[in-house]
Amino acid sequence: MTIRYGGDVMNTAIYLSRAGARCRFLSALGTDAYSEAMLAMLGDEGVDAGGVARDPRRMPGLYLIRTDESGERSFDYWRSDSAARAYFRSGAFLDDLEREMTGAALLYFSGITLSLMTAEDVSQFCKRARRWRDAGKEIAFDPNYRPAGWASEEEARRAMEEAAQVITIALPTIDDDARLFGGASAEECARRWRGWGAGVVAVKCGEQGAYASSENFAGQVTPAAAVKPLDTTGAGDSFNAGFLAALLAGEGAAAAAAKGNAIAGNVIRHEGAIAPKAAMQIETV
Repeated sequence: MTIRYGGDVMNTAIYLSRAGARCRFLSALGTDAYSEAMLAMLGDEGVDAGGVARDPRRMPGLYLIRTDESGERSFDYWRSDSAARAYFRSGAFLDDLEREMTGAALLYFSGITLSLMTAEDVSQFCKRARRWRDAGKEIAFDPNYRPAGWASEEEARRAMEEAAQVITIALPTIDDDARLFGGASAEECARRWRGWGAGVVAVKCGEQGAYASSENFAGQVTPAAAVKPLDTTGAGDSFNAGFLAALLAGEGAAAAAAKGNAIAGNVIRHEGAIAPKAAMQIETV
């Protein structure tokens, strides 16, 4: 086994930072050696971890990730008493996030973020996100459905539909979306999220790249070259970073999807969610 550090939102923050974006990460860690190592990693990657709460009674969650011969990964989790879960279920994060959003242009969160909250806190979070969106901030969301984090599919569906009403950018994965909401085509998936209110959607479709949809474009954006994956861990997170980096730089949905494809294609050539810096060529924003 090899110890590595990551998590879906954290992975995206790291790749966004590598692309030149200023990122601040909000979560909770313990005071143990593993938490210290994670904070050091964030610092080395240029991600501001000043918003990370510390809980001396708890540690980070633990994932075991296995990959098969095709590079596809599967997960086992030990995180029910993690520092992050306790933090997001305490409601304290809402006031912290309010302060953090004062100077932010974009908020990025995921379905895993929502799964750490109570239903009431999901509603309170969405009320604030709506206010930030209405004030002109971008609100980006990757549903990233992981069944182990939810009591039921229905619970996950309700939380994600609530979040869908307040976002500006949706980053679903086609298989997850079909499982929760039905339908099989990327076009149908994009139409659903646009209908809920997102102005820009990128539906991640694995080796087929992504289906991008916005006011000015709708279509499949395939990777420039086929890639044989070694490990698909972090593929979607890194795609999201490339897509968001391009949008922040003023590029359209098609160009953003192409950038996301390129970064994800590089990441899946390496083991773990975070590819070595030396292996990455990411244009800055």
